[in-house]
Amino acid sequence: MEVAKNSFKGFSFEDLEMARKRLAIEIQALARAIFQQEKYYMKAVMNVKNLCFQDL
Repeated sequence: MEVAKNSFKGFSFEDLEMARKRLAIEIQALARAIFQQEKYYMKAVMNVKNLCFQDL
């Protein structure tokens, strides 16, 4: 099965790169919340979950 060079299942490379960067930022925030035991831990978890399962 061959995949087009600049797309993956209808998403452009730019869309995927933007989503990857957003997810990386949220994972960093989650790691900080866990490390610092912040009260925003559940919000950070939900942000990562929402980014993973949202439609682009």
